[in-house]
Amino acid sequence: MDFIAKMKQFDKRTFFEGLVAVIVGSCIYVAGFKLFAIPAGVYSGGITGLSQILEGYLASNFGISLSLGMLTILANIPLLIFGWLKVSRSFVILSIVSVVTTGVLLSVVPTYSIADEIWIDVLFGGLLIGAGTGISLRYGGSTGGIDIISMYASLRRGGAFGNYSLYINAGVILLAGLVNNLEVALYTLIMIYVSTQVVNTIHTQHRKLTAFIVTANPEPILHQLHVRCKRGGTVIDAQGSFSGQERKMIMTVVSSYQLHILREIVSVYDEHAFVNIVPTRDIYGNFASIFGRQK
Repeated sequence: MDFIAKMKQFDKRTFFEGLVAVIVGSCIYVAGFKLFAIPAGVYSGGITGLSQILEGYLASNFGISLSLGMLTILANIPLLIFGWLKVSRSFVILSIVSVVTTGVLLSVVPTYSIADEIWIDVLFGGLLIGAGTGISLRYGGSTGGIDIISMYASLRRGGAFGNYSLYINAGVILLAGLVNNLEVALYTLIMIYVSTQVVNTIHTQHRKLTAFIVTANPEPILHQLHVRCKRGGTVIDAQGSFSGQERKMIMTVVSSYQLHILREIVSVYDEHAFVNIVPTRDIYGNFASIFGRQK
């Protein structure tokens, strides 16, 4: 199999894994709603939380009954367009799958309470919602809505995705307090905080790694780093201490999510390369955190 065919195979496999992951993540996400958040009368963060508030407000004040799932899908449309333009196409495609799956499940799956204490609902609702969101993000998608804005901010400015999400969701907490009462707002805050911590545990794209790649074939590896990871590298002359053979050592910094792409690139272009990966605490100097539009 030639190099191009191998790379296409990797891309298809990665996308299929992402497709399965966002569907599984959406199922876990909806379980958090239907089993815990909705029975407790608290709100999740993001577009789904805003849709919850809007659904209740329209029903209680105007007698208008709209499906939570449909509201969620409609509210996500402008943000998905934003993600298509500013983040990446593959990210948005997987996010669309997640949004549609979530919307359909929210509409057809019945609500069922399994806990008598509200703090159990809040805790486990946050755990499941955070796990579902984190799984979708880890495999290149999202649950849509605020996730898209938080992803854009995390990629452009650095920092943990979940922290940006928490800042934005402060608006949801405020609305929950205005529409209902302070107690609901406080429980909403706790659930969003729990889900944020779970997301930050699962989704670690903001973490950087330094890779040292000793190879006899540096040019195609560097080219693929530029194209697929949007990263550059420093090339250093190297020599094997036992063999005495001349080699090149590429030093580059990638995110933790790009590590599997780096491994694929190296395995395709130099299966005998030596690769050393070390955690990177911080980066100074001439380093650009680049995330261009990707297909």
